[in-house]
Formats: sequence, C-alpha cells, structure tokens
Amino acid sequence: EFNQKVSSATSVTPNLIIDANTNISCSNVTVTGTQTYNGNVQIDTAATIKASEIDFAKNISGSGKKLTIDSPIIKSTIASGSAEITLSELSFVKTSTSLETANNTNINLNVPNIKGAGKTIVIDETLKNITLTPTAVTVESTVQTETNSKLTASSGTTTFKADVTLANATLDANGGTIIFTGSGSTLSGNNTFKN
Repeated sequence: EFNQKVSSATSVTPNLIIDANTNISCSNVTVTGTQTYNGNVQIDTAATIKASEIDFAKNISGSGKKLTIDSPIIKSTIASGSAEITLSELSFVKTSTSLETANNTNINLNVPNIKGAGKTIVIDETLKNITLTPTAVTVESTVQTETNSKLTASSGTTTFKADVTLANATLDANGGTIIFTGSGSTLSGNNTFKN
C-alpha cells in the first residue's frame, strides 16, 4: 500500500514492478521507467501515476476517485478476457497517450468523465475492443482510433467535446447516441450510428 509519495530520481532508469494487489493512498507515484501492476489496483485518493509506460494485468478501480495518467502508454497485459477500469474521472496529461493491450484483449472503461482538453488518446490497433460502459460518458480529449482497433460507445449518450478521428469500421455506437461537438472530426470508412 502506498500511503506517501513514491518517486525515483536516479541516473539509472528504474522500473516499479508490483506482483500483489495494490492500494494507492497517496497523490503521486512517479517512476522514470515502467510501472507494472500484476495485481488489482485500488485508487483510494485522487492520484497521478507518472512513468514512461504503465502496465496493468488486472483491474484498476476507485469508485468516486480521479486518476491522472502522465505517461505516453497505458497497456493492459491481461492474458484473456477484459480488463476493467472503474473511476469517476480519468485524466490525461501527455500530448498523446496510447491505450494498448499486450494480448489483443478488451478494456472496459467504466468512467463517466474522461479529461485532458488539448490532449490526444490513441486507441491502438492492439486493442480488440475498448468499451465505454457508463450510461453517459463525456470525453474532453481528442480521440483517434487505429485500423483494427474498436471503440464501443455507451449504450446511453457518448459526448465527444474535441475532435475524433475514426479509422474504417472502428466505432460501434452500441445503440446509443453519439454527440460530436469538436470542430474537426473525421469519420473514415464504414461506421454505424443509431442516433
């Protein structure tokens, strides 16, 4: 359990590898290398995780909590099935952050507020499917899908407040309503919408 700030500032690029379940009860976990969480991660307070890459093999949860990702890559390493991320808010700091999987699996993103105005979230082609599960989801970051990835929107309403670039057939509207308020969205190929 992290109860105080965790950081490293050595000349060697250190990695943080945790094989047990982890509770993050501090505001900041900073490692210049890769942070690897092989057990479930529980966010107990608003926290920022900063690393060159963040890998997680199980679920990340924190009901009512905010998690800020300060990394160019966040990757699910779950072997099969779906990894779950359950938070009240997920925020991105880097200019561009790639959401990836090591084993072409799924990520269920149970987060109603995705922040990071002026930042880009890239849904990597390694992602079999990323599903937005709350009834109403607001995405402030620019979203870009890569060919062979898939984004499944909320079955309620998904609002994209910044630009969205959808590669061919990468969006599943999931029977819900999609709202674009960005000024420069690009929809390529065949994407099916209900509303």
